[in-house]
Amino acid sequence: MATFPGLIGRPLSKESVEERQMDDDLCLFDVENPESSVHILNSSAAVVWYLCDGEHEVESIASHIALTFARPYDGVLTDVRETVDRLHRLGLVRLQ
Repeated sequence: MATFPGLIGRPLSKESVEERQMDDDLCLFDVENPESSVHILNSSAAVVWYLCDGEHEVESIASHIALTFARPYDGVLTDVRETVDRLHRLGLVRLQ
C-alpha cells in the first residue's frame, strides 16, 4: 500500500490555474507558468479538484465522495490521496 507522507493539511488549488470543461473532462492550465502543460482530469479527479478549496482535509474529501457516490471509504481514500499527491507534485495545489 502506498503512503503519502506529504499530504498533511488541507489542499488548496492554486489561484492561477484556469479551468475549462471539455465534455466529461476538466482541463487545467497554470497561467502564471508559461512552461505549464495542460492537465486533463476525468470526472472523478475533477470532483477531487473542486474539493481542494482549503477547507477540506484529504480524509474529508474522501468521506464526502464515498458518501455521495456510495463507494467504500478505504478505496476512495486511496484514490483521493493519489489524486491530491499528483496535483501537488504538478504544482496545481498546495497544502495548508
